[in-house]
This record gives sequence, C-alpha cells and structure tokens, in this order.
Amino acid sequence: MLFIFILLLSRVHSELFAFEGASFKQDENIVISPRNELDPVILVPGLAGSRLEYREFGGHDYKHMWLDFVKGTVETDKYIKLISPNYNSTSDIYSSAEGIEVRPTDFGGIKGISSLDPTLPLVSDYFAKMINTMQKVGYEAGQNLFGAPYDFRIVTPHMAEVLGLYNQFKGLVEKAYSLNDGKKVHLVGHSCGCAFIHQFLTIYIREQEKQQNQKNGIFVQREVGSDWADKYIESFISISGPYGGAPEALSFLSGPKQWMFFTISAEKTNQMVKYMGGVYWMLPNANYYKQGICGQEQKQNINNKINDTEYSDCVVSEVEIIGDDGQVKQSIPITIDNMTWLFDSTQRDDQSGAVDHIKRYIDDQIKAPGVKVHIFNGAGVDTIQRTIWTGKENENKEPDEWWKKTGREIKGKGDSCVPSASLRIPLKWKDEQEQIVDNVEYEGTTHFKIMSHKPFIEDFMNVISR
Repeated sequence: MLFIFILLLSRVHSELFAFEGASFKQDENIVISPRNELDPVILVPGLAGSRLEYREFGGHDYKHMWLDFVKGTVETDKYIKLISPNYNSTSDIYSSAEGIEVRPTDFGGIKGISSLDPTLPLVSDYFAKMINTMQKVGYEAGQNLFGAPYDFRIVTPHMAEVLGLYNQFKGLVEKAYSLNDGKKVHLVGHSCGCAFIHQFLTIYIREQEKQQNQKNGIFVQREVGSDWADKYIESFISISGPYGGAPEALSFLSGPKQWMFFTISAEKTNQMVKYMGGVYWMLPNANYYKQGICGQEQKQNINNKINDTEYSDCVVSEVEIIGDDGQVKQSIPITIDNMTWLFDSTQRDDQSGAVDHIKRYIDDQIKAPGVKVHIFNGAGVDTIQRTIWTGKENENKEPDEWWKKTGREIKGKGDSCVPSASLRIPLKWKDEQEQIVDNVEYEGTTHFKIMSHKPFIEDFMNVISR
C-alpha cells in the first residue's frame, strides 16, 4: 500500500517548491577523496524546503507540520487549513492560522533541511545527498555544518526583518566562524534561499554597517560589500537562484495549478498558496522582465502569439478573451508593470496588495554582494515562460472567470522552474566586484535534481574543502 502511495505521489510535482516528488532512479555513488581542510558551511533551503512544526497557543509540545504526505492525502481539507497562512495587505504582514504558532525544525542543525517528511525520508530527501557526502569527509552538524530553515509560508524580505530572521542568521554565521577558529563561512543557498542570502548581504548587513558608521561619524559607505562580510564570509554559493524571478510563481498565484499532492486539486492548491509570502518573493521582477532588458533569450525560446516586439518579450502571463464563436477576440499581455491587474480585475484585492508590497523589494537592482560567488545551475530543460488563461467574453467585454480554470503553459529553456536568463543575472557581478564570480551549468539537470547530481556535488565539495 505504501509503495502504491509513493508511486502516485511521484506523478504530481512542481519544482517551484524546491521538491519534485519521488524518484526511484539511484544516482551513482559519489566518492570524494580525503580532505585535510573543511571550511564551515551554512545551508539555506528554498521555498518549501524547510521542515516546520507547530503547537497550539498554550500548548507545550510541537508537532510535525511540513512536509506531511500522509496528512495531506488522508486529511486533505484539515491539512490545507493548517498550512494556509493569513495575510494583511494593509500592514504587509503574513501569519499562521489562528490559534497556532509555527517554527522551523532544528534551526542551526540539519534535521530541518535534510529530508522534509520524517515518515518518508527517502521520498522527501532534499539536502540529504549533499549532507551525506559532506559527513563522509568529516563534516559534523553543529560544528562546521549548519542549516538555516525558515517558515517559507510567511517569509518575504519585509517579514524577515519583522521576525528578526536576518539577525538570527547573522548570529549563526558568527557562531560558525567562532567554532572553527576564525575560518570564514560559506553561505550556500538553493532557489529562494539564494534570494534570502543576497538580501542579507546586500541590504541588511550593509544597512547595519551604515548605521554603525554614522554613529561613529563616518558617512561614506563603500560601493560594494561590507567590512562584516570581509571578516566572516568565504563565499556565497548560489544553486538555482531565481534572481529575475520565475513566471511559474505568478501562475500559482493567479489561478488553479496542481502541486505535489495528487489528492489536492488545482483549485485547492491555489487557495493554499495564494497568501504564501515565499511565492511572492519569486515573482518575475525588473532585474530581467523590464522593458529594455528582457528579450533575446526569451525570443529565441518562445513561439509568441503576441506581436513580436521588444515589449512582448517581457510578457510573463496572458489572458485571452474568447468570443461566442470560440475564437480569441483579444489577448491581454501581463508584464511586471501590470501584474496587479490579474488580481484587481478579479476582486482579489489582498493579493494585489501583496504584489504591490513585494515589488518594492524584488524590483530593486540585484547588486553584487562583494564576496566570492560560485553559481551552479541546471540548464536546457523545458521551463514555464508564461501561462495563458482563457475566459469567455462577458457583457462587459471582459474575460469571464478565467482565474477559475487551469491555464495553458508556454515553455522555453531553463532549469524546469526558473528561466535561464533569470538564473544568469549574477554573471553581471563579474564587472561589478573584484572578487571572483564563476558559473557552472549542467545541461539537462533540473532545479531540484541538481541537489543530488554527481558532477555538481563534486564541484561543490571542491569549493568548500581541500
């Protein structure tokens, strides 16, 4: 029975959430030569890549919350209610369901990121392959190997500050440095974890340093990096980083799209994720999808229905109005400039507010972090470039209830989740900082499977150890 359950589980997945579903293909054994020097490492997971646990207000014991395939399958509606966060668009605050408090499992350790469902670890492995390889050469959890899980459901750049997550992460970096006799630390992010690390280094740390310098009468700030990072950070290792965002994130927020649970419909999935802060963090942004920037790579990969103009290359979604004859009467292109129309026009005001709020952060220029950067990405895999939604023309000449139907996906090339152009944005840092920025792409490797890809793990190990 369990085997049948796992087979069904493997049929539905989405790499947007850093997890593909079960895979029964065994990767080659990874053999790493003995190492004499191990640098401290902190692993930061992507969206949905952290175990979460909860307890009722006033309770004592925490219970496992995420990921739980059995509850998501057997007690579907109850599980959706437990997982789904709330959102206040006035204050831009995300929160858990009423009556419970939620925390990531084992912050600073590796239990919260190695595998996500403790009852089905082989099916839900995440950093497990990387961690096992590191441990074989002498890495020890809590000594020179650390994890930084977070509640991806409610975390945005704003919420990370509100919840004190950046300060907590800073403390973990300094602890790793201290425990290893002053060895600098590698910050390793996967997917949305890259966005977290980048925001931490280029916004939070620099702002802290600016404020401290001003107290000391210093009012000139360096263009790139920080004194703190010079002292504590060996490198930023970016794995599948969605720096320009991912149109798939917009698809999940806009309408029905099924996720990893075969028992949860596309419609219920939309209800569950529509207020997840981490999904908004991954929306397409101005670092690529801005008129005058986007274009060439997308033009090569998409057979556009819209006029082939510079503007059309920036389209991240589309809504078609269907006439009585079944033909398309009008196509409404959606770019980063009018994404809120998807929600304003359908009376989903809170979601429109969430988009407005997150754009203040994600549309900022992706600046060089001022530390060594190692970029690892998958490439050459079919990846959503836009979703086309359709609705019959109503009496107001508008598309009727398009957001209640599954859209049609137009694909180009990327890592199965993030388009290549978005993944490659950090390459411009080569011209913006003196520290090295190197890049490796693995053809045919996906957003999630890169984590267990033998060539990647070998390259990764050569960066963090010698």
